Amino acid sequence: MAVTAIVVVGSGVELIFEQHARGTNIHNFGESLWWAIVTVTTVGYGHNYPVTTGGRCVAVVIMLVGDRADRGGDRHGGELPRRGTG
Repeated sequence: MAVTAIVVVGSGVELIFEQHARGTNIHNFGESLWWAIVTVTTVGYGHNYPVTTGGRCVAVVIMLVGDRADRGGDRHGGELPRRGTG
């Protein structure tokens, strides 16, 4: 649920940064949402990408969320720690 909220809010913030930027390829909420979903799932088709500094910062947050979700959201990289190893 939290990932969904971050994707939706992140795509809205992304659109604010990108919508009127020179050379942008994200022009509306649909394109921004598609970009955020592709980014958070780490598929990364590359058709849509941020061109502004603010948009790239949003991208980093969404990438980190996707990476964290992909690893199960734990601090062990998806692996359970072995007993007695810390």
